[in-house]
Amino acid sequence: MRISDELKKLGITVHYTTVNKIIQTFRKNGQIQPAGNWKKFLKMHWDSLYAMDFMIIDTLLGKRLHLLLILQLNTRKIVKWGLTESPSREFVRQQIITFSEKTTTNPLLIHDNASVFASIDYKDYGTKGVNTCFASPNMNSYVERLNGSIRREALDHYLLITQKQIKKIIGEYIEYYN
Repeated sequence: MRISDELKKLGITVHYTTVNKIIQTFRKNGQIQPAGNWKKFLKMHWDSLYAMDFMIIDTLLGKRLHLLLILQLNTRKIVKWGLTESPSREFVRQQIITFSEKTTTNPLLIHDNASVFASIDYKDYGTKGVNTCFASPNMNSYVERLNGSIRREALDHYLLITQKQIKKIIGEYIEYYN
């Protein structure tokens, strides 16, 4: 349907079923390879996949902190984390540099479309960034689930006041989690 809509913009009217029949014919003849899906992508790259996301933490004094997590998907191990008041491109870049120094493979970092993630050239650090689709948290579900676990199992049990206190709580939780 998308192809037929794009053709209409060019002044060519083709029904979407016709486009589908043409694509199926080309696939049968081996002229177009199937693109695959997200599940196949995960299975092919499972050993080198990492997920990255920010989590927001609010203190009692109205301060907002951002926790960056990098999770290795095949082991579910938290390999890198950082806490900051302002989630800037430079902060994320520094975290990726220290992360890439510790990994031996060429990792694929799955991340959402936040500007701090999208504006980084991952190739410079020996990694590859993989954007999730817009409004699709299920494409980064492992790290989204981890964010909820940290909140429920660690942070919800305390009155959060200072950044130092939050770092201590998260550090202990990550040591326990790993």
